[in-house]
Amino acid sequence: MAQLRTTFAFSLLLCTASLSAQTGGTKEKPTTPPTGTEVVPGSPGHVAEGGSERPTRIVTGTPNSWFDRTRLSLGTVSNEKTVTGRFTFRNPTGKTVRFTGVRGACDCASAVLVVGNQRFEAPAKPKGKLYRIELGDAASGKPAKRTEVTFLDVPAGGTGYVVTETKVENLEGPLSSSLEITTTDPGMPQVMLVWAVTGVRKFLITPPELRLGKLRWDETRSFQFRVQSKLRPEFHLTRPQELPHYVTLTRFERVVEAGKPSWLIEGSFGPNADPRAGGTILTVTTDHREELQLKILAEISVGVTVKPGTFLSLGRIDRAKGRTFDITLTAPKVPMKLVRWHFNRLSIDQKFVKVTSKRTGDDLVVSVTIAPNAEGKLLLRGELQLSLDHPAMRECKIGFNGILR
Repeated sequence: MAQLRTTFAFSLLLCTASLSAQTGGTKEKPTTPPTGTEVVPGSPGHVAEGGSERPTRIVTGTPNSWFDRTRLSLGTVSNEKTVTGRFTFRNPTGKTVRFTGVRGACDCASAVLVVGNQRFEAPAKPKGKLYRIELGDAASGKPAKRTEVTFLDVPAGGTGYVVTETKVENLEGPLSSSLEITTTDPGMPQVMLVWAVTGVRKFLITPPELRLGKLRWDETRSFQFRVQSKLRPEFHLTRPQELPHYVTLTRFERVVEAGKPSWLIEGSFGPNADPRAGGTILTVTTDHREELQLKILAEISVGVTVKPGTFLSLGRIDRAKGRTFDITLTAPKVPMKLVRWHFNRLSIDQKFVKVTSKRTGDDLVVSVTIAPNAEGKLLLRGELQLSLDHPAMRECKIGFNGILR
């Protein structure tokens, strides 16, 4: 009965996290760990004030008849992508016991179970799945194999271990997770392995990414980033070595406000931003050669319309008469010229195709003429690539197809 009450209490623990990239979440206070500590080699380093590191103290839960521990505190991590925990077990019964279910509590954690020379994987997604892993051999050419199974057997007296891997990239605050294992042992029908870690970001960039929304190609927007560090407040930043032609920095300096040092980076984005880039990333470097990315997201409207579109279905073309079709590009108040053109993947000889252009008001009209009696395949297809002098639309590609008869 005591075992069942303990299992029920453990089952109430849910995976919670406070990630800087998420909003609307609620921070939980870390679960008070049990007493008893030991140093586990290879565990994540604890980041102390000022950025120095020392070995993490691993807090262990009360062991049961199978596991050496059922709870782990993995300490504090900074700028890590994943952390791992390890639970060792031994079958104390005199018979083979089957693990009938292995299920993680959240999408951020996966587990590997090793029993003897067999290796199994419980992925974060899909939950509740179990796979037997057979490693490949490069020397013999034997490929790796991954087979879905519904259980794994632990022989009498057999030993093994569980290694959990948890994603902690951009983690800010405490994160706890768990792995539930169900078995055929009446003395341990269910066990919950629980672990916790706390994330501290070495550098805090505000905002994490700046969304400028929709901009016209000729529009300018200002931006500001602030970079701080609780772990190493006296850090130094170096300006980006290269900037896009549409980005200007107006301020790049260290400031101290209310006794807290930070770096302010201010500037302007646009005009003539590249509409294909979707914004830009400014990379600054710390005095410890760490690269920090300042992300600016923007949707650039080029202000150019293409009619009838960027793909033309020409239908039947009389081979004896040929055909001329027009593409009209309209850029209000911006004179635009065709600088050069060429065809990609044209199915007939280019000598049978002629391209001309002319300006009419705000329109640039590009005419493509298929010569009479053009030789070649029945199916006409290709892509016309136009190079333009418009500041926000340097290139336009027009696909087409038709039947020559």
